[in-house]
Amino acid sequence: LMAVALLAVGAVAAGGAVTPRAVVILPFAPGSLPPDQAWVGEGGAQILAPGLAQHPGLVRVRQARASDLPGAGSDGAAVRALRRDHAGAALFGEIGRAGQAVVVRPRLLEQKGKGVETIDLEPVTVPAGEFLARVAPLPVAYARALKVALTDEEITRIDRAAHPTRSLQAFE
Repeated sequence: LMAVALLAVGAVAAGGAVTPRAVVILPFAPGSLPPDQAWVGEGGAQILAPGLAQHPGLVRVRQARASDLPGAGSDGAAVRALRRDHAGAALFGEIGRAGQAVVVRPRLLEQKGKGVETIDLEPVTVPAGEFLARVAPLPVAYARALKVALTDEEITRIDRAAHPTRSLQAFE
């Protein structure tokens, strides 16, 4: 079961108040992974949601199945999710193989007026057996790409929450 999470991203207004902005988290597209490993795409999304929820300006609002959104992990699905959920940004990407390593290509689609802007974050190459440790920094990378102010304490909380398990089998 792939998950789609909706978070409210807070932007700090001039008076210090947080103005929430909705963000949709889509499962990562399995790209060149074999069909029996497609569940890893959901694992990527499941690491993002609890990590981002640790920021005071990020509040988990909704979670649904990716089957509600055909093509989850693609640009088209991200645009549909933005419109369907009236969100300001969609976090998604692709997970594929490069030899024995897994490559995670995180992406961000942000609503800009009537259009959208796509931002490609730095790809993460993951040697065998290091998926959870190498993907755990992604919530902080996405928060920075969204220009969310982060304190050292918030980064620590986000990092801790992005390590929900030590076993990839938890995502199967």
